[in-house]
Order: sequence, then C-alpha cells, then structure tokens
Amino acid sequence: GRFHDRVAAFAWSVFGLQSRRFIKKTLKVYGNFVLHVRSGAGHGDAIRMAKKLRVPVVVDHSIAHPKYMENHLRSEYQKNGRRFDIGTSSSFWRLVAEDCEWADVLLVNSYFVRDTFIEQGFSADKIRVAYLGVRADFFGLREKKTKGLKKRPFFPCEMRCNPIHQPRT
Repeated sequence: GRFHDRVAAFAWSVFGLQSRRFIKKTLKVYGNFVLHVRSGAGHGDAIRMAKKLRVPVVVDHSIAHPKYMENHLRSEYQKNGRRFDIGTSSSFWRLVAEDCEWADVLLVNSYFVRDTFIEQGFSADKIRVAYLGVRADFFGLREKKTKGLKKRPFFPCEMRCNPIHQPRT
C-alpha cells in the first residue's frame, strides 16, 4: 500500500545518497567517467551531484513510462478489484520518472518502452534502445572455458557495482 510505496521511495533515495561518495571518489581516481544508474536509484542527489561535476548520466529503464501504465492499466486493476499503485500517483514511480527526465541518455530495452516515453514528451534523441539478452551458447561457453581451471574466471555479469575495487574471484 501507501506505506510500502513510501518505504520503497525512501530506500531508493538512500541508495542514491550512498552513491554520491562513489561519484566523487571515482572522479578523483579515474578522471572522466559516466554515471550509469537504474531508474529510481539516482535520487538522494546522486544524479544532481554528477551533473554538477559535469559527469554524463545514463539512466536505464526497462518498463513503460509510469504515466503510460496508469493510462492503460488502471482500469484493468479496478475491474479485477485490485489497487493500482504503479502510476504517477506513487512516490516510488515519481522517483523513477524523475530520474529518467534528469538523464542525459535514457537507455531502454525495447522500442515499445522508448515509444511510451516519447508519448510523454521525451525527445527521441535522448533515448537509446539496447535489447537485453545473452548468446544461446553462453552457459556452454562458460563451462567449456572454466573446465580444468583452478581459479574461477571473472564474468562481467557477476561484478559488484563498486567502480573503485576489483571484483572478487
């Protein structure tokens, strides 16, 4: 309900707040970089700080714009006696939408998602589509490449989101 929505919004804001120290640290260590955040995780001033430091911001988002969901799903929820809490009246989904607005580049996973943002006034030039997935033989490759190795290799999909430290092996 409303309590859960507020807690989720608060938690994502705290996550963004914690990210701020990594922004300054990464800038100091590496010089230029790009801040890539999941929509909703840029609050707590993470995106604002990055922009102030002239760090480009990429926000990735993988579901229709919250206003689109509200316009197209609210009636279905109501017909089925369910409370609708995924639109722009939600604190959490407002955070998500704001992060997308603040991004220099919005990275989405389909043309459908892109079109829902364009429908809400986003510039098509700001949005990039990258389909997600792995090669069909990915898991077979992993087994083949790790067979006989004493130390398990590092795969990027297993990396922790800490730009300063090397991944654990």
